[in-house]
Amino acid sequence: MTRPDLNTMQSKITERLSRLRGRLRSQLVIEGLARLLLLAFALAAVSFLADRKFELGRTTRVVFMLLAFVCVAYVAVRYIVLPAFADWNIFDVAGALDVRGMDSVKNAVSPKVATVFDLHEKSPDYSQSLSAEAARRSFDALERIDFEERLNREHKTRSVAGVLAGVGLPLLALAVIPFALTNVWFSRWFTMSDTPWPRNTTISVVGLDDNHIIVPKGEPRLLEFTITDKRDRDIDRLRIELQLADGKTERLTIVRDAGGRFVHEISGLRRDAQLRLWAGDGKLGPVDIIPIDRPRLIEIRLSHKHPWDESLQIHDFDRGDGSISLLPRTDAELTLKANVPIEKLDCDWSTATPPEIQRIDDVTFSAKWKHDTDLQAKIRLVGKSAGLESQNRSVSIGLKKDRPPSITMRPDGVKRRVTPTAVVPLKMVARDDFGVAYMRLTSKIERVPVVTADTPPPPIIADSSEEVALPDESENAGAQTEEVADPESLPKGEEYDLYGPIQPATERLLDEQYEYSLEPLSLAPGDLIRMMTEAQDDCFVGAQSSESPWVAFDIVKPEELFREILVQQQQLRARLRKATDSATDLRDKLTTSQFPQAGSELSRDNKVLQREVSTIHRGLEDTVREMALNKLGGEEAIDLIQQNVLNKLGNLTSNAMEAQKSELAALSKQDGGGSQDEAIDRQGKIVDEMKRILKNMAQWDSFVDVVNQLDAVIKLQNDLKDDTERIQEKDVEAVFDD
Repeated sequence: MTRPDLNTMQSKITERLSRLRGRLRSQLVIEGLARLLLLAFALAAVSFLADRKFELGRTTRVVFMLLAFVCVAYVAVRYIVLPAFADWNIFDVAGALDVRGMDSVKNAVSPKVATVFDLHEKSPDYSQSLSAEAARRSFDALERIDFEERLNREHKTRSVAGVLAGVGLPLLALAVIPFALTNVWFSRWFTMSDTPWPRNTTISVVGLDDNHIIVPKGEPRLLEFTITDKRDRDIDRLRIELQLADGKTERLTIVRDAGGRFVHEISGLRRDAQLRLWAGDGKLGPVDIIPIDRPRLIEIRLSHKHPWDESLQIHDFDRGDGSISLLPRTDAELTLKANVPIEKLDCDWSTATPPEIQRIDDVTFSAKWKHDTDLQAKIRLVGKSAGLESQNRSVSIGLKKDRPPSITMRPDGVKRRVTPTAVVPLKMVARDDFGVAYMRLTSKIERVPVVTADTPPPPIIADSSEEVALPDESENAGAQTEEVADPESLPKGEEYDLYGPIQPATERLLDEQYEYSLEPLSLAPGDLIRMMTEAQDDCFVGAQSSESPWVAFDIVKPEELFREILVQQQQLRARLRKATDSATDLRDKLTTSQFPQAGSELSRDNKVLQREVSTIHRGLEDTVREMALNKLGGEEAIDLIQQNVLNKLGNLTSNAMEAQKSELAALSKQDGGGSQDEAIDRQGKIVDEMKRILKNMAQWDSFVDVVNQLDAVIKLQNDLKDDTERIQEKDVEAVFDD
């Protein structure tokens, strides 16, 4: 038998070990694939079960996916890539066989392979023939060894079973688990969506949109939740967790209200928050709660210009300027500005032809019109973000009417009856919305009919039904006011321009005074004079005028009016005499009273006395002024009563009686202030002064009587002279007639 040479032996050994290397490499790859498939299935199962149970958040899922990828990549590289591409030679394979199947040193494969390939170190006495013999013996020994028997067949079986399990278990899971669950798992883990897991209990929030709720910023919001259960269980509790932006977390459990609803009011939020809900086996969240500004008007500005206006006028409703009214024919523009972009502006106008609102930009709107009627508008905004609606805002723009001016006139210092030479002071007050342009005084005269020698004069009686009652004398009223049915039918007296005409009119209030002298009119006793004041404005649609009520004055004889005034003065003197008696009684009480017990009562009596004396003083002043205006008594008589009566009464009330009031108030106090002796002395001086004034008034009456007697004598002489001259003229005319 021919023995193979060394090259042939080496070729056979190399072929056998190379074939074994391929089988070993494939077995390791199958093992790595089994590891990889089983690891992937385990990770998928863990993610499915954990997410199904706890519904993991997106961040947790991302971290888990990263860790799973690292693990899978490691297993793939370590157990598949490296074995598949490892650079193993035949000696590495031989060494692997020795590690796995060597039961003794003589069965070792790697030394024999090394001998065949002559890899041993050569000694100095190396023999070529002996080396060849050793190689043949090692080759024969290797031929007797079955390399494949040394491979672990159970390992191969387990690897194949692992691969089949790694493929079959996912298929089995897909067949057993409902498609809806696997679809949710896939979307949650591979698209990172927040699709909730199907559960028996479903929780929803009214108004939820794309997993967020829009709420008005800073306003409380009532959230309503609905819970449904597939197994018809009665869920009566809902757990809520609200995580605020500042890190605080609010947790609470709510139950159904009386209406069977789950509701919860959250306080006004100004920053984002997250809401989580649990009920039964259901869970919802996190739900983002996003507060946004509710649409509102931050500027409501009315710009207007009337033909009267020199420049454009601005009115801000949002700054508290209040309501406004515009004149007709005013050019107006209303500007509305919101705080956020607006999708739509709704405006309900009170008129059938409302102004058209134009959009300027996302937050600004404008409307222009010519104002000719009242306008009321209810404005509502709809925001672009989440469609939040604003609160209704009302705007009212009234129509201002230029009313006619109002005017009043009253006499001052005289009453209804005046003398032919009197001076009548008049006070006129005119008011207008925008300005009085013109004021005029008009008088109408109704003269007494001429009396002939044969016809007795008819009495002139004023028609009281046409006249307004005058104020009483205590108010120093002037003449009587009456409405005349047809004043133009009366004879014209005089007209006086008191003010204007002025254009443009700017004075809204005119307070004019005018002294009307009757002497130039040559009035006679029995005549009647009426006066009226007219005011006119500068209305742009046409001037408007108003008239005051007519004021009527009866012309009487001077002596007749003088007697009436003297009667009033005598009545006032009687009141002063009675007041003097009261002052005397007060003086006596001061002497016998004990202070401070009687201080309050005496102080009250003194105030009553002082008030009465002041009233008498004012009454006398009015009578003296009426005398002066009617030119009665002369300047000397008026100066006499002014110096001896009026001035003394004025000094008495303002000085002595005022000091006495203070003294009695001090005596009334418990601290014992004031002096009783000084009060008694001062009261005595007051009584003496009042008596002197009474004496002066008596002298005044005597003086007036003398003056009246002299006036009567002079009048009789004048009448006698007039009668004599009239008789002489009549006799002369009779002579020439004959």
